[in-house]
Order: sequence, then structure tokens, then C-alpha cells
Amino acid sequence: MVRAYCSYTNAPVLCLPLLFRNKTSPYIAVTSTLVGSWHLIRVMLMRLVTMVAACAVVKGQATGTCPSVVGFPKNGGGEVKSLPDTGGNWANLMTDNVFPCNGVVKSWTYYRNDPKDAAFVSVWRIVQNGVFKLIFKTELPATTVGKHTVPVSPEAPVQKGDFIGIHFSRSASKCGVANANLYKGENPELLLEDYFFTFNGGYFDDQFTVGAEFNFAPNNQMNYVKRTYAIQAEFEGDDATASQGPIFDNAKCQALDTVPVNALMKELPQSGDNWGNLQVGDIFPCDGVVTGYEYYRHPGSKGTAYVGIWEFSGPEKYEYTLKHKTALPWDASQGDQGGLVTVSIPQEAYLRVNQMNVLGVFYSKDDPVGVISNANPWQAATDNIPYTTMYDTLNIKSYDEDFQVGGTYNWDQPSLWIVPRLYALRALFQDRPPHFDLPPLGDDAGLGDDIPIPQCGPDVVFAVDNSYSVKREVLKDVTSLMANIVNQFEVGPGQTEAQFAALVFDKTVKDQFYLNTNNTKDGVLDNIAGLFMELDGRKTRTDKALKQISEEYLDKNGDRPNNKNIVCIITDGVTHPKRFKPKAVALARKLEGHPYNADVIVVGLPHKRAKDPGTHWNDLATDPDAEHTFLPPLYQVADLSLAKAIASKIGTFACNQK
Repeated sequence: MVRAYCSYTNAPVLCLPLLFRNKTSPYIAVTSTLVGSWHLIRVMLMRLVTMVAACAVVKGQATGTCPSVVGFPKNGGGEVKSLPDTGGNWANLMTDNVFPCNGVVKSWTYYRNDPKDAAFVSVWRIVQNGVFKLIFKTELPATTVGKHTVPVSPEAPVQKGDFIGIHFSRSASKCGVANANLYKGENPELLLEDYFFTFNGGYFDDQFTVGAEFNFAPNNQMNYVKRTYAIQAEFEGDDATASQGPIFDNAKCQALDTVPVNALMKELPQSGDNWGNLQVGDIFPCDGVVTGYEYYRHPGSKGTAYVGIWEFSGPEKYEYTLKHKTALPWDASQGDQGGLVTVSIPQEAYLRVNQMNVLGVFYSKDDPVGVISNANPWQAATDNIPYTTMYDTLNIKSYDEDFQVGGTYNWDQPSLWIVPRLYALRALFQDRPPHFDLPPLGDDAGLGDDIPIPQCGPDVVFAVDNSYSVKREVLKDVTSLMANIVNQFEVGPGQTEAQFAALVFDKTVKDQFYLNTNNTKDGVLDNIAGLFMELDGRKTRTDKALKQISEEYLDKNGDRPNNKNIVCIITDGVTHPKRFKPKAVALARKLEGHPYNADVIVVGLPHKRAKDPGTHWNDLATDPDAEHTFLPPLYQVADLSLAKAIASKIGTFACNQK
């Protein structure tokens, strides 16, 4: 997924290069003024599409959220290394290769691919759109091929949002600093998000004076590409100025009603062809539901467009699963002039989406041209469309007939072009916070159909598996499930009120909250919303989770001696390593006895590689198994009906204490 921190807005947005695809020519980088000679464009190609892998190294590990290393690789961690392309000697400003907090640069560590020429690493500050101020620069002298560290003396102060650039002297024949070019596809180890949004142009060290401002607005010497340089900054930052919280703030999602928010709902310069387009930069920032679509039908187009919601599935870097597909047909009422069209989806058929799902557009192979008005940078120049509003898009020669809902597809095809594109299209969106009740989707096998929930005051401990085998979107659904279960009860310390606690486990156990941490429903729901749900281990130590429950959750920390205890294990597989399976089963039986008096429930999560975990789940669960196990694929994890079914069992067990 492309998730960039754009220095223009000092906010998380999707930044991209201005690359234009022509079916008969190679990848072409163009500027807003290059509308003439294809020959000129082809010549410029050799200079434009070079990605530089540079990173600045920071001394020591800063506490809090400030990193000690800024630069390559973009996702953090790892060392600088050789990358395949040495590139030319034009300047490259990586505008989303930013420092996330105020601090000082101590040194630069980089990998040199060519020993001949000096290079310069620089730090820039945004003044306004396209205008940057040079804060400082450091010479990386010519030396041997390999990894090198160059100290910065005196240490150079930087501000949050400052970004890294690489440039050279006019006489330099090659880049020297190892780098990678996204559009050459030369490094399969790097993902799309490992590259930086880069200004690339014919500027050199003798033009760059520290403290001066430079206008890099589009001209015939400036282009926009995706690059990464093998260079890191050793950085000592001020945690008080660090960016706090996740890139996507779920608290703001309730005010979000369309995705993307920057869609231009008007006629754009072109309709495009009928190839499939997956906008990997057009991301849903929150969990929620799609209630419909708005789009601008391009004048004269009468075909059917299909909008897909896709989810990254891997392991290949461009491998996605199609979750939903919606047809946008033409009818006579729309006429030939085009215009704004709204397509509503009935509530019972709302499309469930997860954070980081993306939008795609595709057509039937029988429709020769596109339907939804859109723009790429070359044509966008005539319409004053900012390049920062466009999304990195995978474009392949595939059609609606090739895509089935539920199917997984590798977009890394021989026909693949990676292009920036903006569609006059947006999804109508409703946020789904963790305790938001969605209507059930499909046949829920009778789970929880308007059944009463007995209120006999259970003490419930959730044990949630967050090992690597559990998909991220499934973990999101688990928090919805937990919250919906809580919503079925009156919460508090009273005899007929329920109490809740939770831990998560993989190879280790992480305590989340105890039975007496919160005695209000809102407090418990807030605890669930803040649950640690990162995938964090390759083992599933159910035995450790049950041992921790016996030692820290039951018979202490708010557990009530006269109320029924319920342990709810939520997992996608068996205890692993398998030698610990008997220990896990023995601990489950221990919890049923004095002084714990617990019933053990197992909720199975979908996992395509699971090898019949049902037997082990039955062994963990209290007898009778049919009353204490919930096995996929009879339900969707986040469905309210499942939560009601589990809550009903919990309430019944609490009222029928042994």
C-alpha cells in the first residue's frame, strides 16, 4: 500500500510521480509543459526515471516516537545496501523522506555504487508549493564502493517536516550513491511504498546556496518520479515534537463521508481506455461501510464501469483480493452529455470495508473506452489539476470478465504500467467504530436471531490471538465482535451486571485491561478500541494465555467470587508449537475448577491454511462442545448476529452456575 507523508501539507496524504503511459512507448516522465515532441520526451526518459536510495543515520535510539534513523528504507529498520541503478547527475528532492520531529543530524550513512564522483546530501524545508529552502548540505566525497559514514560537524538542526535530497556537481558523470527506480522494476525486495515522491531536475551543486530559497515549480528542467536512495541520517530527535498516533486517526473517521476526500467531481480531460486500474494509493483510512458511489460519466460514453474494493493479500507485492464489485451501467436518462451520477446501495447490501482497502476501476473487454472521467498528469496540466491529488495506479490489460469477487489476483503482469491517475469517483462512506452495529450480511445460519440475553452478571476475559497467521482485517473485525458482545450486557460491578477484561497473545502474552479497570460500558468499549492489535509473533501460545488468566485475571483484579467466570479464546488455529497443545488443554480444565469456576468458549477465526483446528478447539472448550465453540465459516466475524449468539451463551452459562 502507498502511504506517504507529504511535506506539502505536513499531513498524511498519497503522493505520487507524474508518469504517463503510452501504449507504444516506454515509461515516460513528463512535466506540465511538455506537450510537444515525443522525441524530446523519450530523450528525457533516460534522465527522469532514476530512483535514489539515500538515508540519514541518527545516533542512538531516541525514546518515545522519534526514530534514531531517518531515510532508507522508508518503512524503517534495516541497513543501507547496494541498489541496482546508479542513475545520472540531476538533483533529486525526496519530498516525503521527512524528519518526523525536531532534532539534529549527527551523520550520514550511505552505500556507494560508483567510486568516481562526489555527491551531496541535503536537507530542505517547504516554503510553499514548489518552493523549498536549503537548510544544509553535506559532501559525500568520492571513495570506494561500499558502505560509508560521513559525520556532520557541527551537528545540523532540522525541523519536523524537513526532507532529504541528493544532488551532484555538473562534472559528475554518475550518481555514485546507490539508488532504485520504481519504474524499472529492478529491485523485487522493495515495495511500492519504499519509494519516495521525488522532484528530479537539471540542477547542480553550484546553484544551491545554503539558506537560499529555490522555486522548483514545473518547468522544462523539473520532473516528478518515484525514487529511493541508499542513505540514512543518524538523528537525535525531540520527542515532544514527534508525530503522535497512527497515520490514520480513527477518531476523525466519523466525520468522513466520502473516500477519497479530494476527488474532483467534474469532467476531467480523458475517459481512458478499458484496461483494469487498481488505485493502490486510493486508501480507505478507516473501517466502515460503502453505501454507494458518485462518479462523473465522461461525455459520449455509454458503457458499464465496474468499481472494485480490493484488499492486499500478498505474498506477492501486487497481489490483491477482490472483496466487492459494483456495476455502474449507463441508461438513457443519462443521455450523451455525461454528468454526475449517484448509485445507492441498499442498507442490507452495504459493502463492508477495512482500513487500507483500496479502490479499482475496470471495464468489460467489449467496451472499447473508459466511462468514468479521469486525468493523468500530462493532460491534467491543461485543467490546473494538482499532481498531489493523483494516486499511484496499477494498470494492466485485464477486464471485468477476469475478476471474480473473492478471487486473488497478482497485478504484476507483463502488461503492467504504474501510472498516476485521478478518477472523478468517490465512495459514499460511513465509519464503523468498534462498537458500531452493522446489519448482518448473507446467511448467518440462524446465529443470534433476536434471542434474549440473560443478565446474570458474568465476569468475561477475552484471550485474543494476534499471531502473524491472523489477517490484519480479521483483527479489526475481532474488536467489533468484542464490542458487540459487550453491548449486549449491562456493564458494572453490580451482581447482575457484566465485567470484562482482555489480553492478547502470540509467542508472549500482553495484558490489556482487567475486570476492575473500567466499570462502565463506555470505558470498556474505549479499552477495546485501544486494544494492541498489531501482528506480533509466529507462535500461538494458547497455554501461556490461559496460565496468565489463572494467575492475573481470575480470583483477583476485580474477579467476583460469586459470579460466573467466562474465558473466551478467539483464535485462528491450534496451539503452536504443537508440543504445548496438551499443556493448553490441561490449563483449560484447570480454569473450570475451584477457585476459578470458569466456562471456556472458543471462537474460531477464518484461516485458509488451518489444518482442522476444530478437534483442538473442542478439547480446549468446556463440554458440551457444541455449546462452547463457534467455528468458521458459519459466520462473518464482525456480524452482530455472531456477537448476540455468543452473548446469549455467556448469559446462559452465568445464570446456570455449576
